[in-house]
Amino acid sequence: MSKKLEKNGQWESSRMMLPEHREAILEQNRSLKKKVKPEMDEQVQEEILRAIGVSMWLNLPMTFVLYDEIADYELTGIAVKIDTSNRMVKVREAADESWIKFVDIVGVH
Repeated sequence: MSKKLEKNGQWESSRMMLPEHREAILEQNRSLKKKVKPEMDEQVQEEILRAIGVSMWLNLPMTFVLYDEIADYELTGIAVKIDTSNRMVKVREAADESWIKFVDIVGVH
């Protein structure tokens, strides 16, 4: 028999995927990997705030563990300022400064 009729020979070379289909598949894979944000009790929140205060007072660098839907990431720097009305912390890294929301902080070291 001809090779065209073996397995999926007739359609084997004519497969293609539209960019819209590719994006839909990638988005579906991303949504499967998303994780739920952990609930923080008051004691853990107080420990985090205390550590931020110590970092500010002594100018010590600390590592913030920040929540992300796919994977948590870490930011190392010195806490410079706390904005209590907006519930944010200003962190100075090597050359830049960035604001972090309290709700995004999962832990500190």
